[in-house]
Amino acid sequence: MLIALTGIGILVVILGFATYTIPTVLVPDRGGVFREGVAGAPQYLHPVWCQNSSGVDSDLCALVYRGLMRLDREGRVVPDLAQSWDVSNGRVYRFQLKPNQFWQDGRPITADDVVFSYSVLQDPSLADIPGLPSLWRNVTIERLDDLTVQLTLPQPFAPFLDLTTVGLLPAHIYRDIPAKDLVTRPLDGGPIGAGPMRITEKSADHVRLEPSAFSPGAAPYISAMEFRFYPDYASVVAGFDAQEIDGLSSILPPDIKSTAGRDDVQLFSSVESGYENVLLNVNNPNAPFFQDARLRQGLLYAIDREALIRDALAGQGVVANSLFAPEHWAYSDAVPAYGYDSAQAAQLFDAAGWVDSDGDGVRDKDGKPFAFIMLVKDDNLHRQI
Repeated sequence: MLIALTGIGILVVILGFATYTIPTVLVPDRGGVFREGVAGAPQYLHPVWCQNSSGVDSDLCALVYRGLMRLDREGRVVPDLAQSWDVSNGRVYRFQLKPNQFWQDGRPITADDVVFSYSVLQDPSLADIPGLPSLWRNVTIERLDDLTVQLTLPQPFAPFLDLTTVGLLPAHIYRDIPAKDLVTRPLDGGPIGAGPMRITEKSADHVRLEPSAFSPGAAPYISAMEFRFYPDYASVVAGFDAQEIDGLSSILPPDIKSTAGRDDVQLFSSVESGYENVLLNVNNPNAPFFQDARLRQGLLYAIDREALIRDALAGQGVVANSLFAPEHWAYSDAVPAYGYDSAQAAQLFDAAGWVDSDGDGVRDKDGKPFAFIMLVKDDNLHRQI
């Protein structure tokens, strides 16, 4: 159970590293197709599941769909399709849609589409599916007029606005599909949303997107974008070297140094929202020592996270002392930082009664060595970390 786990601290916030070929013409020009290679292929392309997925599903959904609200760069919830909103008594949320917003087929977006999209998540056939649908089950959804929707919660729920970032679906296209089929099966053909890019081709090996004629804002310079799917990371790199694609969605740390030395490549680095951490089961009867806060703090001081970032991640990471990245609105400098300090770690272990009593290099207590089993993902990167 989650409640039985405690983190000894976030090891690193991972930095995403993308790779792109350097164009020969540096002045922006319109037209052309940008081809990006990814390992794997999209599963559902449904906005419900895209929120909690990573990789190509998440990227495609961000281009195809829009929700009432969205997250900005600092993790704040800001309006997207909504023009404004207000909250009463912590339970009643009223959203006013922006006028003259359109689906990618040119039909106007109305309150009926919002009611339909959220009502799908309340369908009884989804009761056995964990995750987002269950959070919507007890929300009362009302259409007040063509552009106004009211959502009433049974009780206050502070992060509710985050749920309204889920992409909406057009009722006139999907209302006749049973809710469970709509949520659990891939959307046939080119899914229709309200995002800036529309899927115009979809096959087993690629997806092609073109700018939506009905998306507000400036049109992109490119005429189209293609995501090309490869079975694994090595195949993506090979495709890049063979000039089958113009960019990679990510590059692994062992390849960063050699890639950075190429004249035909430009690297871009950005802080991602994910992180790597170690969870300690404080209720594990085989490791009762994890219940001692001094020992947990000592472990944090004993781990040189800067060295992990330098050696295992090729510098692509930052030490995290919080669940939130420093750029996030909820980040606080007041959170205690546990920098690498072997002397402080030794003092805490000593205070907790864990000393090397027999000189074998392993701390022990009551005749038992300090040892435990740690499960890690079965890949080279996580084993290095």
